Amino acid sequence: MKKNVLALFMVIIVAASASAQTEAGNWLVGGNLELNTPKNNTTVAFSPMAGYFFINNFAAGAGITWDYTKGNTAKSTNFGVGPFVRYYFGTMNVRPFVHGDWRYQSIKVTITSTDASTTTNGSELFLAAGAAAFINRNVAVEGLAGYDYTKYRHNGDGSGGFKLKIGFQVYLGSDQVAKVTGQ
Repeated sequence: MKKNVLALFMVIIVAASASAQTEAGNWLVGGNLELNTPKNNTTVAFSPMAGYFFINNFAAGAGITWDYTKGNTAKSTNFGVGPFVRYYFGTMNVRPFVHGDWRYQSIKVTITSTDASTTTNGSELFLAAGAAAFINRNVAVEGLAGYDYTKYRHNGDGSGGFKLKIGFQVYLGSDQVAKVTGQ
């Protein structure tokens, strides 16, 4: 009986500490890193983001994306910036969430044999579901799976498909942010 009461008490403490991360007034900072090396092609991408919890479990913020791809005949550099929204469910150490982001993008493609390049602009929409697995009170490993749609101005048709992201997020309480900023 004592073991059951102790186990229940520990579950309540863990659940309470996990729910504090997504309370109104807190921040999240993190992002994703991607390395893809299919045959004769290499892509490196970095996507940092920062957001604020306006109400419990609902965060909104902004992120940037930078990626570089090099293949046999061409290389490209892509930069994007835009907002995101995210809503978390539950109060346990593994917290499911839904996520959406939109980015304005600019891509420069260079043909390696001639050094001729073109730059074009477009947008990207990513809608996903995921889960944040807290490895301690403030840090979570997260995975997202969803639909990514990208359309550039020069191409009348957009392209979309399945995208999987893995990254880290750091959840900061308003008191922790005040210490860092000196307020």
